[in-house]
Amino acid sequence: MDFKDFKNVLTQLQGKTRVISLHVWGDPLTSQKIVSYLDLAKEYNFKVRLVTSGFHLAKHSPSLLSHKALLQCAISLNSAAQLSPSRRDYYFDTLFDWLNYHEREGLFSFLNLRLWRKDGKDDKFIFETIKRLNNHFQVEIPYKLNPNSFYQLGAKIRLVNTRYFQWPQHSNTLVKPSRCHGLVSQVAILSDMRVVPCCMDGRGEVELGNLFNNTLDEILASSKAISIKDGFKHKRVMESFCNYCGYRERFLS
Repeated sequence: MDFKDFKNVLTQLQGKTRVISLHVWGDPLTSQKIVSYLDLAKEYNFKVRLVTSGFHLAKHSPSLLSHKALLQCAISLNSAAQLSPSRRDYYFDTLFDWLNYHEREGLFSFLNLRLWRKDGKDDKFIFETIKRLNNHFQVEIPYKLNPNSFYQLGAKIRLVNTRYFQWPQHSNTLVKPSRCHGLVSQVAILSDMRVVPCCMDGRGEVELGNLFNNTLDEILASSKAISIKDGFKHKRVMESFCNYCGYRERFLS
């Protein structure tokens, strides 16, 4: 999204939220201009959550964590599972440089290190990762993690353990109707300015409108958007795409 469009989005979000997340399918740290986006967010009085794979930390200075607009940086550690042993060592060495900077500077921003569990089992990578974290922080995180839990590693640094879920696609098993955050407490705006109900819809399967053609207020007031929002509030799924979203399973209980 170019800066002109990003300013347009920030203008239209005024009064609707104080926090924006940069993460719909893309990794914001692939951009060498990420500081400029944060500068714009600060200019418009927004706090920012970054979600990153951690692959691109080395392209930036750890001082990024001290940016006044940054509220939280979440790093998906499972991204390193596919790396060779030497590249994995480099990944964690870089990560620990960032963590050391955060602790040394006593920063305001939060750091969440995310581990996703598949089928409730701790695989070899998760065991290895916990060992690295225990050695670095001199803590005793259990090797068998409790599902949907977090472990404090340092001041405003924690490990978040979340059960893996299936991203929505029509080949998935149907998920029972449930509540959801889509349009109730979040909305997503793609880089081409299409508006969708949530961050899971990176392809724009449930397009509500486009900010090139309508204002965000007009899009959110549309019959389709209202139908989806009211449906989720009452455990009704109005869109076929949403029927196959594994994220909704956490709202079934």
